Amino acid sequence: QADGTHSVLRIREMKHLAETSGNQQFEWMFKKEDGTLSWIDIMMTSIILNEREILYVVCKDISKRKEMEKELSQQKNALHYRANHDALTGLPNRTFFIHKLKEALSQGRQNDEEFVLMFIDLDRFKKINDSLGHAVGDAVIKTISERLKLLAGKENFVARLGGDEFVLFMKNVKNDTEILTLVTQILSGLKEEVSVEHYTLYTSASIGISRYAHYDTNADNLLKYADTAMYKAKEMGGNSYCFYTKEMTELAYEHVMMEKDLREGIKSGDFEVYYQPQVNGKTGEITGLEALVRWHHPVEGLLAPDSFIALAEKTGIIVELDLWVMEQAMKDVSRWYKAGLTPGVLALNISMRQLEYPYLQEVVQEHMERYDFKAEWLEFEVTETAMMKKPEKVIDILDGLHALGIVIAIDDFGTGYSSLSHLKRLPIDKLKIDQSFIKDIPEDSTAKTIVNTMIVLAESLHLEVIAEGVETEAQHNFLLENGCSQIQGHYYSEAVTAREIEAILKTQSDYEEKLLSNFAAEPA
Repeated sequence: QADGTHSVLRIREMKHLAETSGNQQFEWMFKKEDGTLSWIDIMMTSIILNEREILYVVCKDISKRKEMEKELSQQKNALHYRANHDALTGLPNRTFFIHKLKEALSQGRQNDEEFVLMFIDLDRFKKINDSLGHAVGDAVIKTISERLKLLAGKENFVARLGGDEFVLFMKNVKNDTEILTLVTQILSGLKEEVSVEHYTLYTSASIGISRYAHYDTNADNLLKYADTAMYKAKEMGGNSYCFYTKEMTELAYEHVMMEKDLREGIKSGDFEVYYQPQVNGKTGEITGLEALVRWHHPVEGLLAPDSFIALAEKTGIIVELDLWVMEQAMKDVSRWYKAGLTPGVLALNISMRQLEYPYLQEVVQEHMERYDFKAEWLEFEVTETAMMKKPEKVIDILDGLHALGIVIAIDDFGTGYSSLSHLKRLPIDKLKIDQSFIKDIPEDSTAKTIVNTMIVLAESLHLEVIAEGVETEAQHNFLLENGCSQIQGHYYSEAVTAREIEAILKTQSDYEEKLLSNFAAEPA
């Protein structure tokens, strides 16, 4: 049989199960007289007939269904392969590499393993393309990729980012000798001659190395710094490698100073809450505001969250900072409502550390009472990645907040790996499509398919859906045409100060009042 069992043994097993349980359904593969195979669905039922125990057997030919399933599976596998592999070399592409890299980093954090990323770039490859043509260049890349895959070995993961750029990561690295051995093998192997058509060509490579345990836990940062180290290897003449060491030391010092500045900045009030409107794309009405923190650094000037949030999370300062943003934003929104303005729902980003803060719910209720803030005015945005780290714990915490009437949204949806079973259990009201998917629509067909799928998923789960990072009219129109009317991004407004958002809200309020007065003035 298809599962590897002998037919006689399988039929005995099924017969025994049918006799003991009353019935048994299973699929069976027959070989016809002409040697072709046929799939049958078999239902065995144990019955009493004329005082005899017999098995009543119903057979149904399901060969066509099996063929369709096989064809669909093959199509699905082919599509998945093409989406995740480089067309020229067959190596994993950038998308698949980043996915595997993040998985490996997650395992490294859990198992306290050292992790090494290598950025490999061929030296002077452009000269081959320019002098001999892209067909020869492609043949060289294919040969190099096959060679690199062999040199990397089964235990290491190698991918092609594009052009003549390759990446490789080593997991569970034990010592520097292990790293240097592999690097030396790669440099030596890539120097061997390459025969293409009637040409004999010689290549070499420059390798940049970044180390997870020594520096960063972020996939993008590890890749960026390995890239930087690779360029330094090129400056050394190529056919060499460079560890990202000096910059690593500088960055460590920079983090220490930044942490000190963060703590002092909170005490001295150097932070300010900015607001980015969330807009109904059909009507142009503001339906909500996302609160985003900015830092008036005494030396660097105005800093966006990207430059300090990661460090704040790492050091635990994020809890104090988030609580301050929450109170200030709730105070502002409550004041605007009392002034007759309609800012809509206040969206607050909640980190995993803040979710685990033991008095979060009490603090929220205290702010609601103090500022006369209604629960339906508040929305907590939790990233998909944070939710999936500790789903059971997150569900309990969010259940308590949701019970207060607070809207719960999944932020950066699509960037984590949440399962439908978790989505079904989480007390969520809204999905927020990450800007990384929005930026490529409507030009990129894959991005369009992904965004459409997310919109349909939200509808099927009876959830609201909002797209962030919308910058162009084409993106805006695509989203409206496909059922997503809630829009956030520079297409309407960047994040602005409380004073600026208040002016925008007053303009909207004046416009609505004018419409109402005009309507009232019209004769019946």
